[in-house]
Amino acid sequence: MPQQSQPQRSGRQFQKATRETMSTMQGQMSEAGNGASEVIEQATKRLQDLSMETYRLAQDAIGFNMATMNRMVGCRSIGELAEIQRDYFKEAIDHTFDVSRRMYGKGSEMADEVSGAFPTSIHEAAEEAARKREDAKEANGGKR
Repeated sequence: MPQQSQPQRSGRQFQKATRETMSTMQGQMSEAGNGASEVIEQATKRLQDLSMETYRLAQDAIGFNMATMNRMVGCRSIGELAEIQRDYFKEAIDHTFDVSRRMYGKGSEMADEVSGAFPTSIHEAAEEAARKREDAKEANGGKR
């Protein structure tokens, strides 16, 4: 085998280091992508929960409105109608505040869970890539 000149050896070493760096970067990106897909899956589940809660609250509101209408239809006096309307508006306002509070709470929980999971996933992926890089260094006898 012919002797390689210093520039040829340096060029080959540079190519090898570049390939190793690209491989490591691809691994890191893949791991970060896996973490991101887990976060997206969590967010999707939480959005489904939020959607189900919204649907349930809408059903409750429709039931409440229908019950009030039925009571109003059965009224025998203006005073009775006024009392039903007063009760309806009072309960409707209470219900609106309750729904707003519950939806805000669910939305906040979802945001906290998802935002907390994403940085953790990326951090874990970066730590794993760093461990692999250190393992590769040790396998090469501490050389890069």
